[in-house]
Amino acid sequence: MTQEEVNPEFTTIFKGRVIGFCCEKCLAKFEANPRRYAERLRELESKSPPISPDHPHGEAAANQRAGSPDNLVHGDHVHAGNTGHDVTRGESHDHDHDEGERSVGANDVHRHEHGHAQGAGFMANVIGWFGKFHPAMVSFPIAMTLGATLAELLLIATGRSSFVNAGRFCLWVGSLGAILAAVLGWFFGGFHLVDDSWILTTHRWLGTTTAVWSTLALVVAERTLRHAGASRARYRAMLYIGAGLVATTGFFGGSLIYGLNHYAF
Repeated sequence: MTQEEVNPEFTTIFKGRVIGFCCEKCLAKFEANPRRYAERLRELESKSPPISPDHPHGEAAANQRAGSPDNLVHGDHVHAGNTGHDVTRGESHDHDHDEGERSVGANDVHRHEHGHAQGAGFMANVIGWFGKFHPAMVSFPIAMTLGATLAELLLIATGRSSFVNAGRFCLWVGSLGAILAAVLGWFFGGFHLVDDSWILTTHRWLGTTTAVWSTLALVVAERTLRHAGASRARYRAMLYIGAGLVATTGFFGGSLIYGLNHYAF
């Protein structure tokens, strides 16, 4: 947000202008999908003059403007306000680094520039607001689907029937949570089949696949329970694959904020 202090270590160049950030996480957010925040930057362009030829990144920026349609150059040096250069701060931060704030103001800007009707703008704001709950909702399918998998493994190991009911409860909550998280994810990320960031596209479609797969696993589980003596092999296969999907989806979700190497030792 524009009121945050810029850390001189975390800047980049976007369309010939220096963009400053408060921390590495916010810089990673911007570089993962810069067009998501470009609308907000347009409002601030008048406050940030183009890079002069004697600027440390001036030559690189000029070359990029001449050779690339996207006019995007990434920098990794110091360009803070206290260095004498005006810095436009990217709209990619909230004070607590909550990813749920990533889309703040995006719907308002889009409505303003394209002249949407008041009713359409209101619905866009409602959808955007609900989308903010996506990061919180993903905890349910991750925890509960893995919990159902653990219950099934304990059933195999101990033979105790109590784990059947435990797994069934976890699967119900996890499947419903996966469906809701997927819907909110589309609200949060926008209705795009392909995103500027391949990581976001992968996360989007893995999440959608996980929701569908969890629903199928729930149907198979209920059919297995309703038929005495039915083999649980197909249900277990569905469950194990679902656990892998939800874990992989969560990994790419975290990579949107912390990068692909966020689990590096």
